[in-house]
Amino acid sequence: MEKKLKRYVDFINEAEVAEPTTKPITKPTETPTRRKSPIRRDKPSVTPKPKANIDDVTNKVIKLAKENKEFKAFLNKKYNK
Repeated sequence: MEKKLKRYVDFINEAEVAEPTTKPITKPTETPTRRKSPIRRDKPSVTPKPKANIDDVTNKVIKLAKENKEFKAFLNKKYNK
């Protein structure tokens, strides 16, 4: 047991004295540079289409309500109280 303990103590003492032979190139406080994202959020590649106005939406809902019997029944049940 003493032999193993002596080897352990020798190992610890040897490890404390050893210093690295080469120094790191980058400083530890520097953050690594990142590659730019391929998605450019500041400048979209296409101009977005204008959003629908209220008249278009209401006309589409009315058209769908006329065509769909289940949707029409749902609206009648919900709003005819």
